[in-house]
Amino acid sequence: LDMDVQVRAATTFREELNAQLTIHSRNAWGGDMDKLHLYLTPEAPELRDLARATLRNTTPKPGLETFVHAQALFDTLSAMDIKYLPDPNIPFYQDDRVQFATETVDAGSGDCDDLVVLYASLLESVGIKTAFVEVQDPEKELAHLYLLFNTGLSAENGTLISDNGKRYIVRESSSGQKMIWIPVEATLLDAGFEKAWTAAAMAYLQEGQLRNGLTEGWVKIIDHQ
Repeated sequence: LDMDVQVRAATTFREELNAQLTIHSRNAWGGDMDKLHLYLTPEAPELRDLARATLRNTTPKPGLETFVHAQALFDTLSAMDIKYLPDPNIPFYQDDRVQFATETVDAGSGDCDDLVVLYASLLESVGIKTAFVEVQDPEKELAHLYLLFNTGLSAENGTLISDNGKRYIVRESSSGQKMIWIPVEATLLDAGFEKAWTAAAMAYLQEGQLRNGLTEGWVKIIDHQ
C-alpha cells in the first residue's frame, strides 16, 4: 500500500506512507472462534428455500416445534449425503479455510467447521438460535467444534424432550430465563440426528462437566448475534 497525503492549512503538510498488506481469500479463517459466526449465511436464498421445503410437511406437537424443525433440517442434510472430511494438514503460516454453507452443499463434503457453519446457517435461516462449542482438549492435539441450538422451551419443560436431563443443556437467557439447548455433532450427518445428538450430549457431559472443561476454560460456548 502506497499513500501520499497532503493537507493545506496556511502551510502545506505532506506525508508519504508505505506498508505491506496481506489480502486473504473470502474463505480464510485464522482460527478465532469468535469470528466463525461471520461465515453464517442464513439469508442465502438456497438455504431458505431448502428449509421451507423441509418444514412444509412437518407437524410437530405444540411446544416442540423448534426441536422437531431442527431434527428435520438435520435429517434433510443427511439425506443429501454430505460427507465429513477431516481438516487437511495446513502449514503454520497459512490460514485455515471455512466453506460457506452453499459451498459445502455444492462440494458434498466439509470438515467440522464447514458442517457446523452449514447446519447453523440452516437453523438460523428459520429463526432457530444457535451457539458454537469449542473444545481444546489438553489431552488431544487438535481442537474440535460442535453446536447447540435453543429449543425455545423453558427448563421446567425438559421432559417434553427427554426424561434424561443429561441429554440437554440448561442455559440462562439475557432476561434470566432458563432455556433448554440441544447439542449436536455436525460431523455425524451420515448417522442421523439421534446419534449426532447423543454423541454431542455425551461429549459435553464428559469434557465440559465431568472433566471440568467449562471451568478450566478449554471448553467454551460462543454465542453470536
